Amino acid sequence: MGLVPATAALALALLLVAALALMGRIPGDAHQLFAVATILLVCAAGWSFPLLQAAAQRKRPRFWTRSALPLGLAAIAVGCSAPTYANVIGDARTRAAQLEADRLPTLIDAGRWLAANNSGSPVVVTAPLRVLSAVTSESGLPTLLAQPDDERRLRDVVQRAVNGVIDGRLRAIDSLYGGNVAAAQEMLQTYQVGYVLVGPAERAAFGDTAGGALEVLAQRGIINLAYTGNGIQIYEASPPAGTPQYVAQTPRLAPPTKRALLEQPVDELPVVDEYGWNHVATRYPALGVGLWLLVIEVLGLLAFPLTSRIFRRWQDHGWSLSKLVGLLIWGYAVWLPVNLGWWLFNWWSLAFGGMLLALLGGALLRRNTGATAADGAQGVTLFPLLRQLLGSELVFLLAFGAWTLVRAANPDVWHPYYGGEKPFEFGFLNALLRSPVLPPYDPFFSDGIVNYYYYGLFLVALPIKAVGIDPAIGFNLALATLFALTASATFALGRELTGRKRYGVLATLLMLGLGTLASVVRVTESQGLEPVVAALRGGLAGFGGRLGAWFWGPSRVIPHTINEFPLFGFLFGDLHPHLIALPITLLAIACSGELVRRQISRANVALGALVLGTLAVANSWDAPTYGLVLGGALVGRAWRSSDRARIGATLLRVAQAGLLAVVMLAAGLALFTPFFLHYRAMVGGIGLVRHGDTLRQYLLVYGPLLFLAVTLLVSVAWKLARGAEAGWRMAVRGGAVALPLLVVVLLLSGGTLQQQPDLPSGWPLRIVLGLLSLLGLALAFHPTTTRRLRDREWLALWLVTVGLLVGVGMQLVFVRDHLAGGDWERMNTVFKFGIQLWALWAIGGAAAMPFIFSQMRRHEIATGIWLGLLIMLVLPGLVYPVAAIPSRLSTRFDQTVPLTLDGLAFMSNARYTIEGRDGVAKQIDLGPDAEAIAWLKQHVAGTPIMATSEAEFYRTYGVRVAANTGLPTILGRLHEDEQREPRSVYERERDVQELFNTADQATAAGLLAKYHVTYVYIGPVERAVYDPAGIAKFDAMHGTVLDLVYENGGVRIYRVNGAALADVAVVEQVPVVVEDQLVTALQARVAGNPQDSAAAFGLGQRLSELNRAEEAATVLETAAAAHPEDVPLHHLLGDVLAQLGRADEAIAAWQHAADVAPTGSNLNKLGAGLVRLGRWDEAELTLQQALATDPAVVEPYFYLGELYRSRDGAGDRERARDAYQRYLDAAPLDAPWRSLAETNISQLGQ
Repeated sequence: MGLVPATAALALALLLVAALALMGRIPGDAHQLFAVATILLVCAAGWSFPLLQAAAQRKRPRFWTRSALPLGLAAIAVGCSAPTYANVIGDARTRAAQLEADRLPTLIDAGRWLAANNSGSPVVVTAPLRVLSAVTSESGLPTLLAQPDDERRLRDVVQRAVNGVIDGRLRAIDSLYGGNVAAAQEMLQTYQVGYVLVGPAERAAFGDTAGGALEVLAQRGIINLAYTGNGIQIYEASPPAGTPQYVAQTPRLAPPTKRALLEQPVDELPVVDEYGWNHVATRYPALGVGLWLLVIEVLGLLAFPLTSRIFRRWQDHGWSLSKLVGLLIWGYAVWLPVNLGWWLFNWWSLAFGGMLLALLGGALLRRNTGATAADGAQGVTLFPLLRQLLGSELVFLLAFGAWTLVRAANPDVWHPYYGGEKPFEFGFLNALLRSPVLPPYDPFFSDGIVNYYYYGLFLVALPIKAVGIDPAIGFNLALATLFALTASATFALGRELTGRKRYGVLATLLMLGLGTLASVVRVTESQGLEPVVAALRGGLAGFGGRLGAWFWGPSRVIPHTINEFPLFGFLFGDLHPHLIALPITLLAIACSGELVRRQISRANVALGALVLGTLAVANSWDAPTYGLVLGGALVGRAWRSSDRARIGATLLRVAQAGLLAVVMLAAGLALFTPFFLHYRAMVGGIGLVRHGDTLRQYLLVYGPLLFLAVTLLVSVAWKLARGAEAGWRMAVRGGAVALPLLVVVLLLSGGTLQQQPDLPSGWPLRIVLGLLSLLGLALAFHPTTTRRLRDREWLALWLVTVGLLVGVGMQLVFVRDHLAGGDWERMNTVFKFGIQLWALWAIGGAAAMPFIFSQMRRHEIATGIWLGLLIMLVLPGLVYPVAAIPSRLSTRFDQTVPLTLDGLAFMSNARYTIEGRDGVAKQIDLGPDAEAIAWLKQHVAGTPIMATSEAEFYRTYGVRVAANTGLPTILGRLHEDEQREPRSVYERERDVQELFNTADQATAAGLLAKYHVTYVYIGPVERAVYDPAGIAKFDAMHGTVLDLVYENGGVRIYRVNGAALADVAVVEQVPVVVEDQLVTALQARVAGNPQDSAAAFGLGQRLSELNRAEEAATVLETAAAAHPEDVPLHHLLGDVLAQLGRADEAIAAWQHAADVAPTGSNLNKLGAGLVRLGRWDEAELTLQQALATDPAVVEPYFYLGELYRSRDGAGDRERARDAYQRYLDAAPLDAPWRSLAETNISQLGQ
């Protein structure tokens, strides 16, 4: 046999490696030996298995004789390799102990040299090992990071608050001792490093080349080699001439080339008074649900002739997809003419689109029933299909009913901590329902259009508009419908790709019934299984309440990313584009299946183009991936159906298929050309991933699905080996055994391999996914595959392979957006593409099950072991729905409210706390807002502009009026600077604040005229965040510029008298002679003595108080340039510039003050400003520097708490609580932020 020599050679190689390693004759790191030995061992084990199997079957002495030698060598090698693996741990401990004993005197000498040659306190960098504390103790100089584990324990009160800083410093140390010269130089400047020590400990920790980059920098004269002795070098870095880089540079994003504005003022748009027109359906929700289902079913009936034509081989002739297909065609028939300006977006446009869909369905129905198919299939008749139709319909209705109940148990469209981005989505949905034009107006930026991929929200707005139900109910019905469409399509795909319903059930379970493995593991934000068990001890009553927010953690496994999966998405309930697009992606897979299984038809290609175009405008991230799925299906079919003996003809068919794929994608994009003429993505290209994921993290998220994917690759390879020659067959089968073993070993050893500091972060996962991707491509397009795999088996292989390609791409690159440059830069990339992996591997894995079982049918033991492993991986994920659903339902704002689908019902009894203008916690009662919003929805038609708070929606809910009514406001702050030119957003932010803060009626009237405001809304939030004097002026303007049109216990709504705005001068003003005299006097002092910094400071401060920020900035900039050492002057300048929205200039002013006097207070000022501007990562580093500089300054703890509370990333809630508590422990009893810190701790504990 050809495999016997190969096995013998591998066994001998492994034996040699193990023996030399035991003798200590192999130089190099133990981790590298471990990796080499692991690979050889796995290959030997894999290739030995077929030999053992063949030996047992043949039972021939000669064969046993030929096999004995390699098998014996492999067994000996396995035994000898065990000490090599043990050395991975033992060697590190031995070397550490040896360093402790042998190197201590030399370290003491180096420390004494540092002490003798320094009068200041430069930062010293060493390897983060305990033995190196001798350098610090002898020199008395601060080190960047000495013992990370000890630092975490010593700062136990704010442990989570410093974890991010410690991790960042560990990465900086890796860069300093690595081989990247540019990275090392950047870290020297960023952390203001004075000395870097390179000795035996650093070489042991970072490899023999540790310090290579420093040596290059010394040769270039950038740093100096200041000390050499006893194997230790100390490099001295000169202090930089420029400013310390407390603040990282923010990457420039490509701004839109257009201003994304309407062609006319939003309040002058034609009035379409159809918002929530069906009051009966709203009043009687059961009727509303029935009408909703009627619309969805009619769409399915009208589209069924098309789906039965494309999917006629399906058991239900595509009925499970017909509702979705009908919605897509109806949506496009409505969207295109409105977008072209042919008519308004009203109920008649919906009727026109429905008529076109009906005409298309009628024409196809006539053709289907009147023609005789060439393959003998009859035209569409319902009776033979009735059983299958009822089965598919039952799946849809059960899923819809189940999720309607879930939404009714927690329908809230906002929560201060678990509301997500529902106000953002609900605001856009409401605007779509009010807007007479497309693209719709932006409710959070008056006169602007929505510069976002809004098409998914447009699709769900159609049934809401058709039924006329209140959007607060429609929001939750849309979520239930999307869940049902996803369940129906998933079940159908699993059934059709296997021919058996049980695999449809399995596909649905993998897609919608499974959580991550982190559901039972305590990692990152996941609390694991322990809280679930503890909560169950109290019985089922109150089970969800005892769990609290447990549901959140399993979706936050990989730090600084979002690891969302379908069940979490539907449970969390954000009507986000990726969730709306999920069933559409399944339709793309269904189209791919038909392209693979059948002769290519124009109807299928046309539907594929519509699906790709819809994905491009509904969730742009999906278009490339599912374009690859559809294109690969076309190319794969051409490749597999060709005669390989005729190479020229084969290549021509493949080229034609590739061209057709390009045409299909281009046609899909062309269908939505009007969308792309208006939309501009605020991204800055592609970036390289600096720190990839670890194997363990990846397994905790995708473990069961990846296991199925790898098993499919192994099964295909195993099958292909049957037709090969004997030697190759045994080699392939041995490799098929070795591959999953190698993956498992790498997954288990990933943490060990990851400790190599000179290797890029995440390299083991990249290698594994890269190899699996290449294997998938090789198997999918192997010539033998075309003969030995059925169409549906090949499609399962292709779906798995595309998922692997997407997975490896996520580890290499990311889409640069507004988060680029920080720790969270991969967040959206992992978030958006991660859910694609879940869908591809869930469908591909379920579809592969019959094929996998067919390859195992002769190996009962192997089948049992494999099933046991699969069950072990799936069971932890099943914990998630059991615990997460009651956990999520328990986070409802008011659990005393009975089941309802009204997403705004919570407002009547909702109370929460925010930080007021004066820094004191203010309790907000949304009851008055609920009544006022109901009045607006009932009495205000059209799109008049509202003046409301610009405060963000995550915690403050400042956009509650625009979000819940769809009426445009001047500015709803959050996300707008991510979707349009930021300067226009900052200008509006300044104007809104001035409108509500100023006591000057003329100024306010001018701003009302500037933004042609129709209504001014004064509610609890406005009273909490703005100057009381500014709020009071609106009462004074009543009867002239303003008319009071609505009032309740907490809300006043004024209507602007447009005629009076032209005669603002007649409005009685409160004289401010003293203020004018003070400004005049200070202006005279500054003019008489430009060097009078005190006068300039006073003038700038007074002008700022009078909301004359532009003038204040001019005065302060001139004075700051003349007095660069004046710290208070630069502090005030930064505050004024921030008020004007000039964020970078504000940061530069605060940073200059910190450069002049790098005290804890000045660094705290810089950090606090960064927090207010949302620069989370820079703020975190700066505030930690403030604490390190002066531990007596306690304010940084408060601002760290504010930072973590606002950022709300992985582990941030715990970090926020810890930071607030540290502030309370150290701050005096009369500290200004004490009350707010206590309130925030209380809220974070909910």
